[in-house]
Amino acid sequence: MYIKKLTYENVGPIKQMNIIPSFTSEGNPKPILLVGENGSGKSTVLSNIVDAFYEIAGKAYSNVRQPNDGHGYQYFKAILPSDIHIGEQSMFSCVQFLDKDADITYLCKSGDISREYIQNRTQCLQLDSLSWGSSDNYKGTTVDKKKAESIFSENVICYFGPDRYEKPVWLGNKYYETTDSMHVSICQRWNGRLANDITVRNVTTTNLQWLLDVIADSRSDIEKNDVNGLTLTHVNIQNLLLLGSARKNLETIMSCIVGTPVYFSLNSRNLGGSRFRILREQD
Repeated sequence: MYIKKLTYENVGPIKQMNIIPSFTSEGNPKPILLVGENGSGKSTVLSNIVDAFYEIAGKAYSNVRQPNDGHGYQYFKAILPSDIHIGEQSMFSCVQFLDKDADITYLCKSGDISREYIQNRTQCLQLDSLSWGSSDNYKGTTVDKKKAESIFSENVICYFGPDRYEKPVWLGNKYYETTDSMHVSICQRWNGRLANDITVRNVTTTNLQWLLDVIADSRSDIEKNDVNGLTLTHVNIQNLLLLGSARKNLETIMSCIVGTPVYFSLNSRNLGGSRFRILREQD
């Protein structure tokens, strides 16, 4: 799923913004870099994109959006009239995605603003499927449960937010609470519940846990036999080759980062320290 278009108007410090991402000749998206001074709106742009992920996932998974003390759910990004650009009476943000040639739209609006005006500014016909009044505070997305399940089962979606000592005013309180999540591989996967959080916290610990999973997935059991000494067991060879290739790719990336060929290994539990370690090839 790719971002097709970003349209923001009078959202916080942003007076007007319209971004249409570029793609390579092979159809791959080019990176988008947001550069600006503190308070110029970089986090504001990201906040609506991430909020779109929460709203889309919430269509299919019960554990994504935080309950609001028995009254529906709390928004990841609150709709605050105080966030309307100074001197204006309304604001809106519209994020349009493309997923397998299907358009997906997220809209957040506040203040008195008509459907016709937003459609004219965004050139988005999908807004016809959303229902709101001109003066309403409104947030919605055009996906249904089936499409949301497809998006999150076929894509890896996560947000590495900046560490902030002061919570952004638009961020829902319950999304700001820092909790240590369990090792992702030992959490039971339940129907209707998203296995992994959209917002990633404790990045170092989480990445190390994930790398341990990579090592575990790419290994197999070995047994002695009477023919040629050793044999692989309890494993599908084709799956093992694919997982081993994924691990090798990660080791290649790490080798580029540290500037020397390295590989991943496990440290024995009785030696103390981290279970995960990175070794030079000659070691």
